[in-house]
Amino acid sequence: MIHSFWVPALDFKVDAYPDHVNSFTFTLRDGRWLGHCAQLCGLYHAEMLFRIQAVPPAAFDRWLHSRGGSARAVSAS
Repeated sequence: MIHSFWVPALDFKVDAYPDHVNSFTFTLRDGRWLGHCAQLCGLYHAEMLFRIQAVPPAAFDRWLHSRGGSARAVSAS
């Protein structure tokens, strides 16, 4: 099933295909944005909504550590 990660306010969209690793990089200012799946993908397509929140790296580190996590690189292999 194909999905499409779309954030209209950022003019950004990337497709997600099964068994394929996608990556993307872009720089954001602090803020929050709404997004949704832009590819008709099945029964619950209309419910595939999400939010993006951009924060400074130090704020993200605090948030991550408060939940017992740590940042690490993830390999696509």
